[in-house]
Amino acid sequence: MSLRDPERPQPLQVSQAAIQHQDGTVFTVPRPGRHGNVFQLMLAERGLGAYKGSIQGFVTNLGQFVTRKEAAQIAFREKQYKPEQMPDEPQQTLMTEDLW
Repeated sequence: MSLRDPERPQPLQVSQAAIQHQDGTVFTVPRPGRHGNVFQLMLAERGLGAYKGSIQGFVTNLGQFVTRKEAAQIAFREKQYKPEQMPDEPQQTLMTEDLW
């Protein structure tokens, strides 16, 4: 059982690969899913392909969609990169391969 101080908010962390469709819908797959798996889900569930205007990113542990760039900053700050992938400074974009 995990005990957490209710007065201290959870740290924001990268949780799942996600794609925000141009209509605003966010699609995700559970970890260790990759963005290709999300595109497959979009196609299977709604017949949606990789339309121009869709944004690849991630969903945080708090349910917020963030871009690859925002996710890279979060993952760097929270040291979420795989040990062998941990950069010396924040990267421009985050790839699922950096995390899992």
